[in-house]
Amino acid sequence: MKRAHFWPLALAGSVLCSSASFAQYALDLLQLSRFQPVGSARTTALGGSFVALGADWGGASSNPAGIAGFHSSVLGLSASMGSVGSQSDYLNNRTRSSRGDVRIPALGIVIAEKPQESGSGWMRVHYGFTLNQTAVYSDRWQLDGFNNKTSLVQYFQEEANSGSAFVAAQFPFSAALAARTGLIYPQRPGDSTSYYFSIVPSGGVRQEEEARSNGQMSDYQFTLAGNWKNMIQLGASLSILSARFDRFSSFTESDEADSIFDFKSLRYTQNIYSVADGFEWKLGAIFKPSDFFRLGFSYVPPSRLTVEEDFQTDLEATFDSVPTYAFASSPVFAPFVYKFRRPARTSVGLAMVFPKKGLITAGYDYMSFQRMRVRTEGLDAGTSEWARGVNSDVRNLLQSTSTFRFGAEGLLGPYALRMGMAYTTTPFVAELNTGGGNRALREVSMGGGYRKDPFILDVCITNRSWNVYHEPYSLSIPAPNFGASIRQFRTELILSLGMRF
Repeated sequence: MKRAHFWPLALAGSVLCSSASFAQYALDLLQLSRFQPVGSARTTALGGSFVALGADWGGASSNPAGIAGFHSSVLGLSASMGSVGSQSDYLNNRTRSSRGDVRIPALGIVIAEKPQESGSGWMRVHYGFTLNQTAVYSDRWQLDGFNNKTSLVQYFQEEANSGSAFVAAQFPFSAALAARTGLIYPQRPGDSTSYYFSIVPSGGVRQEEEARSNGQMSDYQFTLAGNWKNMIQLGASLSILSARFDRFSSFTESDEADSIFDFKSLRYTQNIYSVADGFEWKLGAIFKPSDFFRLGFSYVPPSRLTVEEDFQTDLEATFDSVPTYAFASSPVFAPFVYKFRRPARTSVGLAMVFPKKGLITAGYDYMSFQRMRVRTEGLDAGTSEWARGVNSDVRNLLQSTSTFRFGAEGLLGPYALRMGMAYTTTPFVAELNTGGGNRALREVSMGGGYRKDPFILDVCITNRSWNVYHEPYSLSIPAPNFGASIRQFRTELILSLGMRF
């Protein structure tokens, strides 16, 4: 079953001026579509600007033509360790949180055929299999503050009173649980048409929320590339895309001052488990008019994924009087399945190479997120309405983004020093009030390397940061809606090892 109208992790609420359910799905589609490659230490240290470069297994996701730059076969592996964390400001209180993260972001093998002796001009043909993580979903954030105006229970109350009668089946993940635990109750017991009251009428509670996510988008890529007279490299690839994503949130309220009749605390938890699988193909070219200058181009057409998700919520409450504890859990539904079309990606790059001294490289990526679409199969009117709502939000809330990448490398014998940076513009339309959480991405990186045949050793450290805005819930009553400004970051140390053969 698709998610209901309430999702505390939705960075939507009134900020996105739309149904929280639809808006959250629009954000999920955005997450599944953004290109944030974490490949080898060398590609990451150069800011991911690898469209005009090659000869690195970590750059195959940016441009499949790059593997034609290898002069010999190579086997490579990358490992990373680091931390993900955040700093949040909520109700005049600042909270910091972080946790460790260990991954294998890239591995690959490229087979380079020997130079051709014929006069066709094709000097080498390369075959490659690479695995690169093109997005990482690991994060963690917390917020904490005293709210003397509103309560989450009032949100459940609004849901119960939103129609002529309270139908619990319409809110299986939220208000139905509040009714079962006694946090909301009818004026006339047993009468679903009567008005529902909240046990917390107007705030006066300490609120805490913790959210953490895990997962990644993996690109299993099979590539064929050729080198023509060391002037043109052409490549094409077919990828199996596989995303795994799970998210957990816990929202608590407590009556620390013991000022609310019969209420002590509540804890509302949500779990979502998503998998997405599909196929993608890429085309790329690198032109070398001289040893000094290179131009690169790659194009990834729109791809289609099948997404399957499970969603579960739990609500527990404690009271001053008997019964002092109540617990309710949402029903178990069949996984919700839908089709998703990701937008195309166009990339261009240029590089200036100084033999035995180093290089400078720059790149640009363009994606139109407003062109994303979902669809469902079958004749269920409810899912058709859901798809129309999500697609409407995608068109109205999202826009195209530009990513600017830059990298530089200096050589000193077998040693190399590198630095890079990247910036991705906001995916939200200018008319949208994002509360400062525009999700523009910033990345800075630096690293080094060592080459001694047949071995390759690279290392880099990178930091990515972005801002989001989060409202735990949004009320329609004449009361303020409080939100949190959250700065999220991911810092990684990447080590890559390779061997030519």
